[in-house]
Amino acid sequence: MISVKDPAQPTRERPTPLYWVIGEASLPGVDSGCFIHSPATAAEHFREYGSAPIDGEPIAPVFASDGGGHLFTIGASEQVGLFCTPS
Repeated sequence: MISVKDPAQPTRERPTPLYWVIGEASLPGVDSGCFIHSPATAAEHFREYGSAPIDGEPIAPVFASDGGGHLFTIGASEQVGLFCTPS
């Protein structure tokens, strides 16, 4: 018998519903750019820099960025946050 994971459950490779439908994206021609990081890149950045600050979210990894210094985070409740990198 083959065991299949429930597609509605997070896995290590796809920790949030965002990664259930997309792995990564690079759209440099959209405004100043839009880049959805791969799950591996998001995990690496989380290990290196830690969680981003979103009120009420204990863990909020950065999952995307743009070419203008903005980082996008996603919390456990699927709340998305935006913050600017220090310049």
